[in-house]
Amino acid sequence: MSEAFVVFVFFPVPKMLQICKKLVDAKSKGLGLVSTETDYLRALLDAMANMDRCVEVEVLKTLGDVNLEKGRLDKTPEKFDRAMALYRTALLRCKDADVGETLVHRYRYAKKLRLGKRSTAYGSYKPLTDEKKMYLFAKVSEKFLQLDPRLKRSRLIEYTKLVIEGIENGDTILETEAIKSLADVYLKRGSETKDTTCLTKATALYNTALARCEEFQGKVALIHRLKYTARIRQESTRIQENQKHRAQQRVHVQRDFPMTSPDTDIIGDTKSQQSTSRSYGEYLTTGDRALADGKLDVAELEFASALRLIHDCNKPDLCKEAECLCRLGDVYVQRGKKTREGRNFTQAASLYNAALARTDSELDTNNAELIKRLQDTEQWFLQQTANIDKHTNMGSPDSYKRHQKRLEEMRTRAKSQIDAIDQQHNPYQYEEDSPDMITVEAERAEAVKVLFKNIAQDRRTFIQDLVNECIAILGPPPCKYAFIGLGSQATELVTPYSDLEFAILIEEGKDNDDTRRYFLNLTHYLHLKVINLGETILPAMAIPSLNDFLSEDPVKDWFFDSVTPRGFAFDGFMPWASKTPFGRDQTKTKPPA
Repeated sequence: MSEAFVVFVFFPVPKMLQICKKLVDAKSKGLGLVSTETDYLRALLDAMANMDRCVEVEVLKTLGDVNLEKGRLDKTPEKFDRAMALYRTALLRCKDADVGETLVHRYRYAKKLRLGKRSTAYGSYKPLTDEKKMYLFAKVSEKFLQLDPRLKRSRLIEYTKLVIEGIENGDTILETEAIKSLADVYLKRGSETKDTTCLTKATALYNTALARCEEFQGKVALIHRLKYTARIRQESTRIQENQKHRAQQRVHVQRDFPMTSPDTDIIGDTKSQQSTSRSYGEYLTTGDRALADGKLDVAELEFASALRLIHDCNKPDLCKEAECLCRLGDVYVQRGKKTREGRNFTQAASLYNAALARTDSELDTNNAELIKRLQDTEQWFLQQTANIDKHTNMGSPDSYKRHQKRLEEMRTRAKSQIDAIDQQHNPYQYEEDSPDMITVEAERAEAVKVLFKNIAQDRRTFIQDLVNECIAILGPPPCKYAFIGLGSQATELVTPYSDLEFAILIEEGKDNDDTRRYFLNLTHYLHLKVINLGETILPAMAIPSLNDFLSEDPVKDWFFDSVTPRGFAFDGFMPWASKTPFGRDQTKTKPPA
């Protein structure tokens, strides 16, 4: 006779009834263990979307029970491993002592059954090490690419299954990415339907992913999506209020002027809308006129308004976005000529590259025109900011492509080394306590360390060559100096897609205006070359008309760059970043640094 156990759990009565109802509803929908598990997955999704921690813990516990029963029926040790992982995760998120005692009891019971079976599975939990993270990032991407995009109705369930898989394997990267993908689905629904309920669920899931995310860049992306969701919510609320207000006005007009015909009311309403709203084309025409007259602030406002009118990160209108971004780039080139500030030229280059990412192909005439603008921007920077008047042999389209090709070769080399490590040093084929597994795992860790060292060295050489190209144009430095890598570059845990964080040390006693100006120009020129790799997203440039991070109004941080590839770039100008020689701008709570 198999061992049985009985556990009494006490909740406040309303909460207990609520949880029981949700679990009974989930179980009643299924006709067997497989379908029941699917319904529990839906219940888990609802719990995360509603930020209901008690229900989430109960669903995880029940999913553990389902897998425990499957393991007993099918004699499958892997199911016991999954049950133990689910119980353990529920215990970590549980705040109730009685429920925690229940989970400990069930975990021990599952472990007892598990030890009675032999398995070649490597199911025990181990925290992620830095050496494993790079491997896991690639594997997580593969899992999401394998999902069939045609299965729209079941996508939420598939993502929730990936959440469970991440919990089972102790893979926080997979768990976080799956929760973020669930939030993306609700965000898309909320954006399309203006349903604030979906937007609320998206916000809750993004917050859940943020709480479990361990990577800095991942946290930045989640914070940006939270802000974007808040903006969509504000716009949806504003539209609903305007519709309600117009409806009230029509009712008021009909009551006060009963003899006014419906046709008169409609015509008057249309004229009112035409007088208060402007079209995309009108914004561009006004902006072009202001740019020609040298009114750069007005031109930027008009072009940004046109972009905002058509901007939708879920269904971007690439042609119109490229048109607006190119015009904004023109504004920043003209501003750079006036101010002679290097940052204006780098902002222009980032806008042109964002427009380039939205053009169809290299054969597109707009593509060729944008590349010409990038060359001109570099030339204007050298003349206006670096005071180099002669026409230099600066960057060409071929040099841009050469740098991009070299970066891609670094990534290809790293990927091939990851695949080789995966094949040559695979500890998952052995028993948990096998000496062979321990030996192979140690060899794997050493191989991953070597991989990281190779990537860090490749990046150092690549960056050094870019700096040498800049110095060849700007002239020799006025004193001794050293580039100091920060963050993952310093710890040699950097990836081929990591951003660049660094500082410049100058010779003692040589700190003067001329020296500072040279190294500031050198940093701007290096930034220009990195931007022209085409992997700097626009929010990282902190362009005020698109992403004003210094404003307390979240509506002013509205542009979400879902098109430009995210990869090798300078650390962004956001107040929480800015780990470059440029330093950080002053905020209301922090001095400049």
